[in-house]
Amino acid sequence: MGKLVKLNYLIKNIKRLKKDAKKIGFCYGVFDLLHPGHVKHLEEAKKFCDVLVVGITSNKQVRKRRKIPGRPIFDEKLRAYLVSQLKPVDFVFVNNDRNSSVKAIKVIKPDFCIKGQDYLNSKDKYLFLEAKAVESVGGKLVFTRTGKFAKIRTTKIIDQLKEI
Repeated sequence: MGKLVKLNYLIKNIKRLKKDAKKIGFCYGVFDLLHPGHVKHLEEAKKFCDVLVVGITSNKQVRKRRKIPGRPIFDEKLRAYLVSQLKPVDFVFVNNDRNSSVKAIKVIKPDFCIKGQDYLNSKDKYLFLEAKAVESVGGKLVFTRTGKFAKIRTTKIIDQLKEI
């Protein structure tokens, strides 16, 4: 189980862990309606690193970027708590960075920024900025291979529930 922390606390601990030669991995996302695809992604992400840090996109940023009415369904604190309870996760924080996770990458300085396979051939402008950010701190952008789990989408689940 991970610790739910503030970014400043995390930065201090990451410095100590890096001195102990621990590899730091960083994942981030909304994690609304936690589902098997999320869990599988985080399990695979942990294989890249000794310490897995997860940034949860804040309510404000979800509403601003996604512009989907009624989202997120769960509050940022609840989403962060749920992710912190997963075995592969070491630290969780709520990320309010308006440019996705660029700022967090620059201050955490992860060895690996870990994305799901659905981003593998993505032209997402934020992915480009995040890749540049992780390279600028000496890290590497990597992707999990979650197979059939990669096709699970929270929006699709919500749409299916609406039909019931």
